[in-house]
Amino acid sequence: MATHVGSGLEDPWEGKVLADRYRIGRRIGSGAKGNVYEAEHQLLGRPVAVKVLHQRYADNDDLIRRFLHEARAVGALGHANIVQSFDVARSDDGSPFLVMELLRGQSLAERLAKESVIPVDEAVGIAVQVLAALEWAHQQGVVHRDIKPGNVFLTEQFVAKVLDFGTSKLADGPSVDRDAGNLTGSPQYMAPEQIADADGVDGRADVYSTGAMLYKMLSGRTPFENVELPRLLNLIAKGDPPALEELVPSLDAGLCSVVRRAMEKDPDNRYATAAEFSSDLQSCVSLVGFHTSSWSSVSGPYFTGPGSGTFESTGRPTSSGYLTAPDASPASAPDGRHEQPAPIPHPPASWKPDLIWGALIGLGIAGLLILLLLD
Repeated sequence: MATHVGSGLEDPWEGKVLADRYRIGRRIGSGAKGNVYEAEHQLLGRPVAVKVLHQRYADNDDLIRRFLHEARAVGALGHANIVQSFDVARSDDGSPFLVMELLRGQSLAERLAKESVIPVDEAVGIAVQVLAALEWAHQQGVVHRDIKPGNVFLTEQFVAKVLDFGTSKLADGPSVDRDAGNLTGSPQYMAPEQIADADGVDGRADVYSTGAMLYKMLSGRTPFENVELPRLLNLIAKGDPPALEELVPSLDAGLCSVVRRAMEKDPDNRYATAAEFSSDLQSCVSLVGFHTSSWSSVSGPYFTGPGSGTFESTGRPTSSGYLTAPDASPASAPDGRHEQPAPIPHPPASWKPDLIWGALIGLGIAGLLILLLLD
């Protein structure tokens, strides 16, 4: 067993074999409710991540129900942008564990902690990938209800993966039980209707949360910052966040309009589907891909259906040089501006969504996933 630096304690799980097939390796993540380990399926030689509840919760029916709820929700959703779940079982001492795919990279929250603001082309690309996952989940009757940077993992293959369906709502039953007075979701990214009735929400709540997350990526701040929880909830329900175009004047007006619509207070005024939100994002901006030795570009967006068509883009390229409005050049922009992008010697890897299948098929790379466990 390994001794972890600073703890003076050996980890009782490391080296164990669970369910006669999963050999537990080093601990790669921990939280109040349990730990995540790198592991190997011994029969297949396949690296996996194993999420184990602490043994002291083995008799906590509510927590186990939430844990199994996550396993059920994720297991039903096979999608390139949703972390895969392979198995769920109990250890010899009764502790439930969930077996998931192993990824290499970092969470969006970790990246934002280091960079604060994400380049526009990458931020939109990440959002489009998240929306692809959500559209699929919604079509299967699952509403995530806790979309936030900590629940989006960015792999080294430039694939955004949606994590943690522990608070999701299934179409064939109510959401997992929660303690009275507790909120389902993360307040900074929570839709207004979710505060009043978490069980009554539909996919438009996830649309709001994705809009709030994109707001954060583009501006470096959440819609409502530095306020206590009661005031925060009131602002989410009734207040207006600072306009993106005022926080970041260089942003395209059409993009700001799309984000604003995604975050409408009234769900009926919001995008009806994740696909519609994604279509308007992609119509508002053109993601420019970068060819590398490992990838080749595949044509076609995630969603080819129409968006709302209600925004108006300025066609202004960003300073990164990787974003323009469709069919617009600096010379033909509607406002007559001729702003040229600054040259970038070594452009960052683009989060172009149509590269995902090439990555998944061409790169059979397992990696390291540090999951944020249940809060």
